[in-house]
Amino acid sequence: MHYYSVRIFPGQEPSSVWVGWVTSDFHQHDPGFELHKVRTVTVTLGDEKGKVHESIKRSNCYMVWAGESSSPGQGRNNNGLEIGCLVDTTNGLLTFTANGKDLSTYYQVNIYFVVTG
Repeated sequence: MHYYSVRIFPGQEPSSVWVGWVTSDFHQHDPGFELHKVRTVTVTLGDEKGKVHESIKRSNCYMVWAGESSSPGQGRNNNGLEIGCLVDTTNGLLTFTANGKDLSTYYQVNIYFVVTG
């Protein structure tokens, strides 16, 4: 497992902060980031009779918006807002927290590590 977090201090504006994971083939061309503009594809594996065995949504960008996490219900406090991202490498699950509280956003991703030496 890997964990990292981003702290947004009091007085800073969380509405311009995105936290997450991008793959090496992600490229941002616009000055402003908008999650709905990220391209995704659904890969569906099945047999010749049309029976679906597996359907997976793929993307190259998995993010949460700190502005959404700064609502009073998420408990922004005197220390600001801390957005955490937990990457579980055993099952490829990305989960997020806001000031230690679980967010409802999560992603199932393929995680590949290349070891060189």
